[in-house]
Amino acid sequence: ASKDPTYVARVYTEKGFYYRLNGKYDEMARCYKKAININPYDFKAITELAFFYLTTNELDLAFECYKNLLFVNRNTRYYTRKVRNDNIGFIGLAMIMIKKNDLAKAKECLKKVVEANPKDKETLNKCYANIAFLEEDYPKALTFLRSNALSKNNKVRTESLEKIGIIYAINGNFLDAIKTLEIVSIETNKNHYANYILGYIYYKEQNYLKGYKANMIASIEYPKCLIYALKCAMHLSINLALETANLVLENSVLVAKYRPYL
Repeated sequence: ASKDPTYVARVYTEKGFYYRLNGKYDEMARCYKKAININPYDFKAITELAFFYLTTNELDLAFECYKNLLFVNRNTRYYTRKVRNDNIGFIGLAMIMIKKNDLAKAKECLKKVVEANPKDKETLNKCYANIAFLEEDYPKALTFLRSNALSKNNKVRTESLEKIGIIYAINGNFLDAIKTLEIVSIETNKNHYANYILGYIYYKEQNYLKGYKANMIASIEYPKCLIYALKCAMHLSINLALETANLVLENSVLVAKYRPYL
């Protein structure tokens, strides 16, 4: 059994999945490539590798993987499996086109998706919302996002609320932006990006204490938020301002960029 190519390929695929869970993405990609070389019909390896390239913005490689997925899926006999794989391929291609800002081609790909389950509907809503956002058609984007905000999937729901809050902020509706993003920042264990936006809004609204707290949380992932944290701290106390300034000075990138202002 160990010499069966399909079995050997599956072993590499499972090793790749293990590496992914442990954050070893180079090893993961290497295993998926080996699996595909051995078994060109290993859909899981193709899908995982395509998504890896998509998330790392290696869009040409992602494009090749998703096109390959659609090609090898032509001979899939079971309808539900064929639809599932086709949907993954077309949605993946649409996401690539969205990243390339080729929105017309993205829409063409999305039209080929068959809504076989609620997850497909939510993924379509997400894609169409991203397209509408890039087209600056914010009311349309909000329609798709509000639908996903009702999802039973917590990740889908919170991501949608985050984007809704961002649109509110763009439109200058800071009150609704704050209400929406505060929910996200709490429910997602202090979501860093939500706090990034909140910190900016609080600062503009002169709510310096909340602005300081939000920016400090956001600075874990976005170090430049320390600058806004410092701006807020300067309105709160000298000691807090000095403490925050020291954190800024410890970051060489921030010092190089903002030296004229420090």
